[in-house]
Amino acid sequence: MANPQIGDSEKAPFTLVELDAASFPTQGVPTDVISITSSNDASLSIQMDPTPAAGTVASGFVVGGTPAVGVVITATVTHADGTVLGPVTDTVDVVGGVANSLSFGLGAPIPK
Repeated sequence: MANPQIGDSEKAPFTLVELDAASFPTQGVPTDVISITSSNDASLSIQMDPTPAAGTVASGFVVGGTPAVGVVITATVTHADGTVLGPVTDTVDVVGGVANSLSFGLGAPIPK
């Protein structure tokens, strides 16, 4: 499967949600240490929201920069007792230019 793409002049929102043992969202605590990093800050930087979006432990934007293939985003949550959740990762390609692909879609048929 191909990596998701973001343009070098685009940004995309992200959220990080902590789940309990039953896979239900749970709220973090103020002592949690959140780490979200990019393997290539020149190509894809992380802008964290000062206050996470409701229902998340972190939110913000990933921001495209210098085109690169295979930029890895890594997120972890470390609790005060030292328990580390994650890492969770995603791999993104940062592509140059405004238009970088073409999609053609047909609508539902209608009578002539």
